[in-house]
Amino acid sequence: MTRSLLFLALSFTTLLASCSSDNPHDEHGDHDLAASRFSKQSEKLKLAGDKVEVDFFLPKTSRPAPLVVVAHGFARSRKNFEGWGQRLARAGYFAAIPDLPSHTDHRQNGHAIDDLIQLLSTNPPEKLRNAEIETGRVAVVGHSAGGLATLLAASDNRHIVLWVGLDPVDSGDIGVKAADDRTFTSLVLLAEPSRCNQRQNISGLEKHLRGPWLIAKVDGAHHCDPEDPTDKWCTFTCGGSYSARSHNIFLRHTLDALDAVLRDDPAATDRLNNLQKDKNLKEIRGPGMPAARPSDRAARANQYINLAAPLAERVH
Repeated sequence: MTRSLLFLALSFTTLLASCSSDNPHDEHGDHDLAASRFSKQSEKLKLAGDKVEVDFFLPKTSRPAPLVVVAHGFARSRKNFEGWGQRLARAGYFAAIPDLPSHTDHRQNGHAIDDLIQLLSTNPPEKLRNAEIETGRVAVVGHSAGGLATLLAASDNRHIVLWVGLDPVDSGDIGVKAADDRTFTSLVLLAEPSRCNQRQNISGLEKHLRGPWLIAKVDGAHHCDPEDPTDKWCTFTCGGSYSARSHNIFLRHTLDALDAVLRDDPAATDRLNNLQKDKNLKEIRGPGMPAARPSDRAARANQYINLAAPLAERVH
């Protein structure tokens, strides 16, 4: 009997292993890692004329961390993306998550994101002076109205090379019109229509995007699913129930986009260009992502080495 039980246990373990994905970002793969992999700082900063709270998630890494700014949706706050800050930092990114200053002035929110990137590039807060942040190539990630704010920022800020919209909305077509202004890479992940994005009024966006882009819908996802954590106010207002499974799909493909664009990771680029293999996605369209060139990866590695040298000198 003991041997039979042992055999069944080993067989079950083997079955689980064989069902696992080869995507390193699946199912919050490293959420069980120790919190020591990152640290958190909070500051009150003046952005676009208003003082707002900003949370910073700093990875504990030996090389400069690419900057990723995450923006919440309407009537939400930075606290609804606390999980994203932790996950990004554990993946080696420096995450900055502000409270956006306005509920209705999307342009002001876009300017706030611009100001935050400029501040971190030139005059970071005292607590962050020793942080190694790569601000030459920045990514912005935004949910709902935060998707619009980050799109407006991307259309104006030369440092932004990647925009990820998580079920983004538009307002009077200001987002789609702004997309004409600059070339940057875009990934848009949509949820099913809901009360908070019933008409999916950013649907004409692809006609205006000038850089590489991909758009896909997460099958069965609700508008609140990108949040981490969300709450009953969001699900009551927008409809549907929260799905951790759908959330992980938003997260996984966002991390692939970050790795592909900010780290020139060919494996992440290949996964994005084969989104049709993910049966959780539908209505996939777009020209796809350009393959990362070996010379790009070598230049990026040299940049990390050159930027890390002054830190090594201070240590020794």
